[in-house]
Amino acid sequence: LVPAFGFPEEGLLEAESRDAFDEQSSQITVKANVAKAAVFLNDIFQGVTNLTLTGLREGTYKLRVEKDGFVAENHVIQVESGESLTFFVELRQE
Repeated sequence: LVPAFGFPEEGLLEAESRDAFDEQSSQITVKANVAKAAVFLNDIFQGVTNLTLTGLREGTYKLRVEKDGFVAENHVIQVESGESLTFFVELRQE
């Protein structure tokens, strides 16, 4: 995946943890308080939580996590080269 453009710097979802990774790419792990919530990166379905995505380029991405019966969460995340980031998303029941 490649970064999306045009997202504001404000409102970034901060990583729960940040570790060193491959110098050329990055990885993110997306967790939620609800099992098997759908994860979308730049509006493309990636899988369900808990999900690890590798080979990401540095940049800003739109992250959406959703599940039937819960309010979808939309966030902007910043990925930097050589990092392994973990994001936790709290879903609320409708």
